[in-house]
Amino acid sequence: MRFAFLLVSSVVSSLVSSLGLFAIATPAMAASQADRDDCRQSSDQDRRIAGCTRVLQDRSEPAAERAAAYNNRGLAFQAQGDGERASRDFNEANALEPK
Repeated sequence: MRFAFLLVSSVVSSLVSSLGLFAIATPAMAASQADRDDCRQSSDQDRRIAGCTRVLQDRSEPAAERAAAYNNRGLAFQAQGDGERASRDFNEANALEPK
């Protein structure tokens, strides 16, 4: 019985380790055109924030696109009354594309 427990414990441990490495090694999904469109629209602030966040998670996006996403997300946060998060995003946009 003890052998069976050790065997199961070893298999579970290996599986958890493998899943952890898979999560680390898996690249973020590329932003879709729908994500970019959501980020650019201004009628639904929650949708705008989600779209811009997905664009920002795609590290292959050019700096200009990432700066625009930070700016648009900042505008959405500002519209929702979250000045602190808006300010952080505006600062990130300026760091990527100084005026």
